[in-house]
Amino acid sequence: HKTTTYADVAERALGKYGRMLVEVLVHIVQLGVCAVYFDFFGENMRALLPRKEREHIGVRLLALCIFPVYGSLALLKSVKGLAKFAALANALIFLAIGIVLFSAAAAMRQDASTSRQYAVAKPATLPLFFGT
Repeated sequence: HKTTTYADVAERALGKYGRMLVEVLVHIVQLGVCAVYFDFFGENMRALLPRKEREHIGVRLLALCIFPVYGSLALLKSVKGLAKFAALANALIFLAIGIVLFSAAAAMRQDASTSRQYAVAKPATLPLFFGT
């Protein structure tokens, strides 16, 4: 008998009630992750709105607006068809990072004449930065 999921392991160790318990707990964790992600999305989209619109549009409404897109993506049986879109998204992310780094370097070069100093983290703190 091959075990491939947490629920399979729980069933082998604890029986069918163990399987049900693990399935419920995994779904609760996934729901929590999704809730945090939707809140994160809503907060960031709200920050992009002009100040007047921010007062009238809540985070929950913005999170609800993106829900149909992610809900339909959750119904996909195979993600192979999304590979091209994922590659495009990765390329755009790298382009955005390049633009940010270029802009930051240009701003720092421009501020060099005013002797403005920038705070730089110690290399020992980089794992903490990338871990969050």
